[in-house]
Amino acid sequence: MKKILPGRIRAICLSSSLLSLCLAGCGSGSNSNDSNQNKQAAPPPMAAAVATSLGAADLQSLADASRLMHQATFGPTLAGIADIQQLGARQWIMKQFTLVPTQYTVGNEFIDKVAGGCAGGSNFDEHYTAEHCGRDNMTSDPLVWEFYRQAINADDQLRGRVALALSEILVGMGEDSDHTYGLRIHQQIFRDQAFGNYFDILRAFSLSPVTGDFINSVNNDGVDPNQNYGREFLQLFSVGPCLLNHDGSLQQNKCKQTYTEEIALNYAYAFSGMTYPAGGYSRYTIRNPNSWNNSYYGGPMIFIDAKHDDPAAIARGDKRLLVSDMTIPASRNAKQAFDAALQAVQSHPNVSPFISKQLIQRLVTSNPKPSYVSRVADAFDSGKFGDIGAGKRGDMRAVIAAILLDPEARDPASTADPSFGKLKEPIMFMTSLLRALPGSVTDGRQMGRHSVGEDLGQLVFDSPTVFNFFKPDAPLPGSNPNNLVGPEFEINGSNELISRANFDNYLIFSQYNEGEGILPNCDTGLKRKDGNCPLAADGQPRYNSPWDLGTRLEYKNLVTQAADANSLVRWMNAAFAAGSLPEADIKTIVDAISKWTPASDTANNGKLVKTYKSDYLTERVKLALYLIRKSGYYQIQR
Repeated sequence: MKKILPGRIRAICLSSSLLSLCLAGCGSGSNSNDSNQNKQAAPPPMAAAVATSLGAADLQSLADASRLMHQATFGPTLAGIADIQQLGARQWIMKQFTLVPTQYTVGNEFIDKVAGGCAGGSNFDEHYTAEHCGRDNMTSDPLVWEFYRQAINADDQLRGRVALALSEILVGMGEDSDHTYGLRIHQQIFRDQAFGNYFDILRAFSLSPVTGDFINSVNNDGVDPNQNYGREFLQLFSVGPCLLNHDGSLQQNKCKQTYTEEIALNYAYAFSGMTYPAGGYSRYTIRNPNSWNNSYYGGPMIFIDAKHDDPAAIARGDKRLLVSDMTIPASRNAKQAFDAALQAVQSHPNVSPFISKQLIQRLVTSNPKPSYVSRVADAFDSGKFGDIGAGKRGDMRAVIAAILLDPEARDPASTADPSFGKLKEPIMFMTSLLRALPGSVTDGRQMGRHSVGEDLGQLVFDSPTVFNFFKPDAPLPGSNPNNLVGPEFEINGSNELISRANFDNYLIFSQYNEGEGILPNCDTGLKRKDGNCPLAADGQPRYNSPWDLGTRLEYKNLVTQAADANSLVRWMNAAFAAGSLPEADIKTIVDAISKWTPASDTANNGKLVKTYKSDYLTERVKLALYLIRKSGYYQIQR
């Protein structure tokens, strides 16, 4: 539609200029049943209050609730904001602690239980034949799509957000990971135990056969063990490479090694002798009980003592030195050695500041003050934050509450600190669009592989390395006199910045203006007839997968506020951007959307209404949303 083009070009220019300004001035700046997670519930009446009735105090209340949702969920929603305003931050968090974990459901383990996998299976639905078996059972695609459906719609938002943060610290799967059912079980660990204890999570993660595949700890013979997992366990998942003060700073302002080469090698020995759980298909009828199992991901890895440690070292009576000055004999069996390796790090003082700081970075701010890290590390060590927590070191409820209820996270004055905040990672940038619009529908495909979402640089669960998509100590690019870090900027170059604009343009403008959104994909090789996929024998459309819904944004809950352009933009700024946009930019956006008037509905013989199934109020909402989200002040979570 020609009339909208100037506004869209202007939006891209506004985006670039505001992001530059923000970076220069800001520094770093449900239901668990998946079938019920495809549509958001309508917001309660109080969340849809007419914008013109809101004063400065009301807008600040909206902004405060929005800021908590940015930190603790996959993006603000009208219903969520109303819930926080009613309960307060602490009680909202406590309510989230009570919600049952949403379950991943995709992938079928028959792939590892029958001869030939897909070629030998008969477990196929009529609509989704063997042609899709490999994609649906041997790739991460279905899990990625399901992640987005649930991130956008599930009720247990805090659990999901913490689970994602944990999966970005404990990276145990990536680009080459397969066996969808195993990936599903692996990622469910983080959801199920997100509010448990960090060391229990670390144990389950270490025993996951998916981790074993990704970091070489499965079928690792003790005679000459692969050292990869032992080293990453120490460097990334527990004590970290450098000795830290309790506030996360380096001891004596330099990197003093947390462990020696000898200790790193001893951890490789400690983690040797683990194999897949029993259950994988084998053409052999007899298996030596002292040999490795076939690939199977239906449970944790098991121990085989005959494959553990070096027989020569055992015969000599060698001792293995671990961290925390713990020593164990090489003759310990595989499980005893594994337990001792975990116990040694559980006793190490470095774990609390090392893990606490990274969790703060994932949820709240890239550059937390040392005092903030120290307070959260206190909660980690004591297992308590006030009356929250079980009192055992590593209690995640205590840690999460300490992070989200800390004054640095909750005080609006923190947003004036140039070092406070973080760049929204692509996952959150994408989910926040659909969560802002109640009633929107998606199957998750537009955020997955081979889609406009993949161009943003973060295909969830497909990290290129064990170091995640970005490192926690990655420096902020450009002029950086205060040596701030900006982890997410590692995947936000000029191409990715443009891709963010393209993502919004595609979902907000390109598709919605045709009135139907992004249609579900038909089965491979089938073409639409009269806009619909051909029907199968049971009369249902033959989509490309059982999850296909397409993507459609729903604007009706915001259109009611669009008559007053000024009030609409101020309300959206408070609710969706936590009040971060400065006055000059609010006025610029108000001016831009005001170009849409009642006369737009009748221009060109009513083409806007008849052809594009829209109207001037809807176009105001769309353009306001697009411009706000393109602003650097929005893209930096503060």
